[in-house]
Amino acid sequence: MMSMEAIMDLANDQGKRAHRLKYVPWFIESREVIDTFPPFPFPNIGNYEPSGWGEIDRAFVDKTGRDNQGPE
Repeated sequence: MMSMEAIMDLANDQGKRAHRLKYVPWFIESREVIDTFPPFPFPNIGNYEPSGWGEIDRAFVDKTGRDNQGPE
């Protein structure tokens, strides 16, 4: 398990990379799009908040794309 400091450092590093590459958040336009997942099209933007974007809600999925509820 990573420390909170290590997690924050990763978010900072990825945020800088996302800014440099001009990443923007990806959003789901329709329910049908979800059926095409995985792979997930969401960019890792770390702690970067692009101009014109703001957080309105937060959800968590790990890199597998599954929720953290355990085995199916």
